[in-house]
Amino acid sequence: MGMQGSSDGLRVLAITPARNEADHLKEVASSMAAQNQRPIRWIIVVNGSTDGTEAVANQIAESHPGWVTVLSLDITGQRSFRAKSQAVMTGVDSVDSASYDLIACIDGDVVLPPEYFARVAAAFRDNPALGVCGGVYRHTVGGNSRIGRHGAGHVPGPAQVLRAETFESIGGYWPL
Repeated sequence: MGMQGSSDGLRVLAITPARNEADHLKEVASSMAAQNQRPIRWIIVVNGSTDGTEAVANQIAESHPGWVTVLSLDITGQRSFRAKSQAVMTGVDSVDSASYDLIACIDGDVVLPPEYFARVAAAFRDNPALGVCGGVYRHTVGGNSRIGRHGAGHVPGPAQVLRAETFESIGGYWPL
């Protein structure tokens, strides 16, 4: 499982919509790089930021050439699921769908434990009917950290992983 991007053949594509996350993105990057099963690619989609998020994202990409890609959208206004869904779909559309099995949507202020992707991929491997999954993570809200975890029947939005077939069958993230 130490192999980058693969857990028994399951390849993870990670996408981070990032709007005004300059204060958090380096810590997110450290947690992504420390994964014992790193995603095959990590796409950071800078989404109308006004705080230097794009510069931080570009520094991260320069530190991880070939693994991290930065895309920019010119979306203005406040945070919304619509903007997040557009960012996620932009990231997904930028990659050949045959190159991944799981799509991880990780917010720009979420810190993952090192075994996050390995454990989530194992859950998908162990249950072929599983369509969406998540795990424990740390989420920064208003300058404070809280532990995020999912209970039965619910996977919180800040850190969701979907089977690629499920993502495609539901039409991806809808801009609600």
